[in-house]
Amino acid sequence: MMSHAVGRARAGLSMQRLVELVLWAAILALAVRPPADTDTWWHLKSGQLMWDTGRILRTDPFSHTVGGRPWIDHGWLVQVLLWPVYRVLGLGGLALLLAGLVTASFWLVHRQCAGRPFVAAFAVLLAAVVSSVIWSVRPQMVSFLLAAGVAFLLDRYKRSGNPRWLWALPALVLVWVNCHGGFVVAFILMGCYLVGETLNRLTAPVVPIGAKPGCQTERAPAARLGPLLLVALACLPVVLLNPHTVKMVPYAFQTVRIGPLQEFIQEWAAPDFHRLQFHPFLWLLLWTMAAMALSRQRADWTELSLVVVFGYMGFLAVRNTALFALVAPPVLTRHAVAALDDLATTTPRLSWLTVLGRPRSERPSRRQVVANGVLLGLVIAAAGIKVGLELVRLRDPAVWGRGLPLGAVEYLRSHDLPGAMFNSYNWGGYLIWSLYPDMPVFIDGRTDLYALNGSVLDDYTRVHWLRPGWQQVLDRYRVGFVLTERTGLLDMALAEAEGWEAVYRDDLAVIYGRTHEAR
Repeated sequence: MMSHAVGRARAGLSMQRLVELVLWAAILALAVRPPADTDTWWHLKSGQLMWDTGRILRTDPFSHTVGGRPWIDHGWLVQVLLWPVYRVLGLGGLALLLAGLVTASFWLVHRQCAGRPFVAAFAVLLAAVVSSVIWSVRPQMVSFLLAAGVAFLLDRYKRSGNPRWLWALPALVLVWVNCHGGFVVAFILMGCYLVGETLNRLTAPVVPIGAKPGCQTERAPAARLGPLLLVALACLPVVLLNPHTVKMVPYAFQTVRIGPLQEFIQEWAAPDFHRLQFHPFLWLLLWTMAAMALSRQRADWTELSLVVVFGYMGFLAVRNTALFALVAPPVLTRHAVAALDDLATTTPRLSWLTVLGRPRSERPSRRQVVANGVLLGLVIAAAGIKVGLELVRLRDPAVWGRGLPLGAVEYLRSHDLPGAMFNSYNWGGYLIWSLYPDMPVFIDGRTDLYALNGSVLDDYTRVHWLRPGWQQVLDRYRVGFVLTERTGLLDMALAEAEGWEAVYRDDLAVIYGRTHEAR
């Protein structure tokens, strides 16, 4: 019995196992970070309000510009779940939740990858870095996990041909449509597989009569289209099973057509490749293309569809680079392993490359087990220290409140300024969290709400960029005070404008109120 346990421990601490454990420790530690951006705060306030009232929000309760108008709160289910986590565990609990969502997503990606552990670990870690630009606590991260789940099930069906892998797709779409407007990604993934597998059948080489099994003209049969098409069709009516029913169908398409999104939300703009943080997307794309070019294994149409469609989407918007990070690693690793095998076969001095793609399953020696155990302990200790320090730092307002107008909010809480508020778009979510219900906001991160209900978004951009008529906009909305970024265009304009005076100023924010003569 003792020798059996020792044998299992030795096998469990092989180099391959060590690399995988280090990968998950690295991703988990990387994902524990300040979880809140400005949108997190209005999601939390929405969840709190739904718990307090016992009903789903259907009209806007937070602004004075579109207050009471219909609002499609597509992330309501996630908001309902976020509020209890925050109430019990605070920002630290949200940070751990975020790390769990990220790690679970890439565990599903890793399960699809060839070349474990080395090639797969490289691809998955790079993909995690690519997706890190969207990591924050909001419904989008649940959407990210669900996208990974749909991609995993479709890949399993393609590899096995067993329809049971498709049965969970309608259930995932049902959850998804109640968590985030990104549910349309499920249909994009299914569409890639339907188109890809159809083309695989149409372009499959004909096996000559009498050809021996294993000849070069044979290819693995494409996945059956019937079950996939039936499940995709079954997912369509499931989309209607949400509080907003049929309104969710055009919602996703209406949102992406909102022009000012790219002006104020970096995630909706195309990646700026002059910034280093967006280079990993290029690295992942180029490595995938290089592996497909060097591999003698023919890329099938489904792989090409996934790389082309999601790569194209990644060039259109930063948020889509994270979706590319979910579909690229399996393609990269399958072809990288084949390319490494080819290089090792054709170039004897590079024969060691096969170890990266197809490591030997030799049992490690006792010395190797001890060394691997020590190294794993050090990695886990380092990851634990990093996670612990991040959780402690989250108690400091200078950390979680970086970039937020904390001082200005305290001033507004203690001073009753007359009139309605005009605020910076980037701070709207935190102002909802801090000042609701006493001071409704002018605008916040719910861009779709403001764009689809009148001209509020256009009016905001007019004031923000000081376009002709900006002062009339403030008058029309009866704005009595303005909270904006210090040294911004609006700050400089109001400093020179008649009828306005600065009542508060710090290193980040400035508040202007109307003078007594101008009221």
